[in-house]
Amino acid sequence: MSSPDYDLTVQSIYRAATGSMPWHEALHQMTLGLQGRFCQLVAVDKASGRLALSLHSSTAPMEGVLDYLREFHRHDPHVMHALTLPPGEVFNTARLISASQARSLTFYRDFWSVYDVRYASAAKVAEDDHVVALFGVFRAAELGPFGPDTDRLLARLVLHLGEAFRIYRRISALATSADVGRLVIDRSSRPTVLIDAQRLIVHANPAAQRLLQEGRTLVTRAGHLGCLQPAGEAVLVRELAALALDQDGVTLDPGESQRRAFALRDMSDRPVPACLWALRPATTMAAFGDRPRALLILPAEHRGERIDPVVLEASYDLTPAEGRVLALLSQALNLKSVARTLGTSVHTVRSHLSRIFDKTGFRSQKDLLRHVHDVFST
Repeated sequence: MSSPDYDLTVQSIYRAATGSMPWHEALHQMTLGLQGRFCQLVAVDKASGRLALSLHSSTAPMEGVLDYLREFHRHDPHVMHALTLPPGEVFNTARLISASQARSLTFYRDFWSVYDVRYASAAKVAEDDHVVALFGVFRAAELGPFGPDTDRLLARLVLHLGEAFRIYRRISALATSADVGRLVIDRSSRPTVLIDAQRLIVHANPAAQRLLQEGRTLVTRAGHLGCLQPAGEAVLVRELAALALDQDGVTLDPGESQRRAFALRDMSDRPVPACLWALRPATTMAAFGDRPRALLILPAEHRGERIDPVVLEASYDLTPAEGRVLALLSQALNLKSVARTLGTSVHTVRSHLSRIFDKTGFRSQKDLLRHVHDVFST
């Protein structure tokens, strides 16, 4: 990074801290300087473990951020190492996690790979008695790991980022946990509605707001989410009740999925795939509030897959990687084509398919795909 670019990046960090520039623009400037794909700044309340802040560059895959908050922060192999470091010290995941280890880790295999991430250069930005803040910049496998020059540059920038974070805390209260989740939802391409156990709408992203205004499938009634068709309403009520959101704090059956997939009906009585995700404060770092809530997610109409992987994940309790594999197989692609599309090996695709068989109970690809098409074509 040249001196002018470095100075511009530092200026953007402080401008974001004082509110004169959006954080996502400042973080995008850092991403460019560090030659990454995207970056993220998070802060966690040390006493409660709640997510206090989650800021991302404009190129961050927000569906992946949502997956991280919902599930994969619990599988992240980097966090414990990062927490042991002093503020300002950089660590590189390529030196922390070997290639053989990465192939066997759920976080790398079932999460990062889906969002085209393989390497990160990261650091603890700041820490006091109340909050710890972490920063990471990420890149894909084909670009190779971050080198020592990038790590040294990040170490210089983190000194400014730490000071900017402290300024930001002094002049503005950190966002509430519920606000963190809403910001992520807003940047999702899929229509997404955050609701409570009584279907009260807590938040709807722009895509969902458009659907609600159209009133072809979803409607609002006194602030509560409903369906245009009575049959869809009954299904939504039933599936939401099955998540048992009113039982937060009660030990649930480990085999009970916290995701539900089903079909609603639009005004022409055509099926509209949908899914519900249970969001419990204890398992989501309270990123969506202090009480159990659920996300209602509908597929984005522009997506290339015939069946949205998110719906498949909820239907069969799959990981994001397994959902992508099954979605591509449902398009009559063979294993080699799926591997080529995902940028991975046939061996990896076979491993995902084997786990899909274990979860669905099917033993042949033909029977599995017949069932998928039967379910999602009605």
